[in-house]
Amino acid sequence: MLEDSNATRIVLEQLASQAILPDMIENSPSLPPGWVLLKTFSARFSPPSVTVQGFIAKGPIDSSGDIAAALSLGITWEDFLGTSITPFDPTAQAELPSQVTGTGNVGKVLNLFANAYNNVRDNIWEVVTDYLNDLPLYICGMSLGGPIAQIAALDLRPGNSGPSKGQKSPDTQPAGYVFSTANFGNTEFASYFNNNVSDQFNFKAYKSTEAVDLFPTEPSDSLYAAAGEVVQLNTSIPEYDVPWLERSDVFYLEALGGTPVQQQPPQPGSISTPPSGFSLTRSYGFSQLVAAAYALAQHPGSVVSTSPYNLEAIIESNGAPFAYIFASVTDVVVAVRGTTTGLEFLSMEANSSLVATEFNPNNQAQVHKGAYLVYTGPVSSTDTTSFSDKLLSTVSSMMSGKKLWLTGHGFGGAIANIAAADYAMNPSKGLEVSGVYTFGSNAVANGIFKSDFDQALSGKSFQILRLKDRIPKSIGVFGTLFVVGDQLVLNGQLAVDESTYHSLDGYIRLTAP
Repeated sequence: MLEDSNATRIVLEQLASQAILPDMIENSPSLPPGWVLLKTFSARFSPPSVTVQGFIAKGPIDSSGDIAAALSLGITWEDFLGTSITPFDPTAQAELPSQVTGTGNVGKVLNLFANAYNNVRDNIWEVVTDYLNDLPLYICGMSLGGPIAQIAALDLRPGNSGPSKGQKSPDTQPAGYVFSTANFGNTEFASYFNNNVSDQFNFKAYKSTEAVDLFPTEPSDSLYAAAGEVVQLNTSIPEYDVPWLERSDVFYLEALGGTPVQQQPPQPGSISTPPSGFSLTRSYGFSQLVAAAYALAQHPGSVVSTSPYNLEAIIESNGAPFAYIFASVTDVVVAVRGTTTGLEFLSMEANSSLVATEFNPNNQAQVHKGAYLVYTGPVSSTDTTSFSDKLLSTVSSMMSGKKLWLTGHGFGGAIANIAAADYAMNPSKGLEVSGVYTFGSNAVANGIFKSDFDQALSGKSFQILRLKDRIPKSIGVFGTLFVVGDQLVLNGQLAVDESTYHSLDGYIRLTAP
């Protein structure tokens, strides 16, 4: 049994976070003190297969300075979103090859991870065979890389053989550490994994018994279960309860007691040459409302400050709250949250095929299917009223001469843009949009719909994007989707930033007056 200490956990979280960076191969991973990079690799295939990348390194694994090797495996968010075009099918599971699992009731895993691992298996066995040199081996992964790391730990169990002649697994079971990893295998796979692979730790951020990071919590029905020993990291809900922060490298490192390295001197936020009609003050206020929407969706009962706005209504789609309607003396603001759980991410955000809308007569004008399905989906299983109809009727009843604004973050920004387009392109619905403010909004439209949107909402649509935000423009295969409206670059830097630069937390802090 290899040692598990908090110092080990911190080192492996730092290593795991490097394997999900898009420039890891080009710029090499940034390693903890004393660690030496041995080899980077990637298995790149055409869509719909996602790219797996990783590296093997060696260095001090604990506070005593004992030297070990670590295999870090990852899938980048943008590669995944850039190759995912089909809706998530929870039953699309397959057995891994017997060369990986052995025989018996091995269970099944999500197809996309089975295929991704099969693509990278040769690379993994090659670097382990060439660079391990009898050192103890640890395997780590984060977020989308977690499933690949866990499959590798199973594949590299003692007594197994690699795909090439003479490739033998280590004599001691490699310890596995994964962070913020959604369930990807069924209960049979989890049971088989836990019975055949020792020293496997699955870290999730919690506050007492309540999940702080919701990404690993779903899917969790009979088709999905957690593999490895679940370790609940006791932490606090941050000031801004937003998902891309709570699943991030920085958040997990701090939850473990580590200290993030300051990446650069902080610089205040600003918008270069803001267009007429744009208000940074309004932008900051709306970002707070989107943060409130996230907090109330993730942790119902949260106490949030939204003054001078009051929460008046919540609109659900398929039983999940998405739109939060706030009102002040002069304004009605529809704030739309993005995805929170792994299930929402897979089934909604990653469903980036194109679909025509009911409200645009041009069938060639198309939008992100996952966002549109939320917009047109039923309120719940017992209320067949569509989200869009419910939103329209609720907002219409609240106007009384007030101005209407729509806002959202990420995937929620895409939904807010669809709603704004619906109202602007259909005056008969009786809602005049005063403006749209989004933060890191996902690409949502093809070129034809974007042109229609930009014309219908000219001078009213402000899509605020951080220059380094990795998510918005990664949506859609081969550049089929575009960010709509006026794209405003948000300058500035935080002293310490999570690696996607997509968290609403960063947008809030950089738009603060």
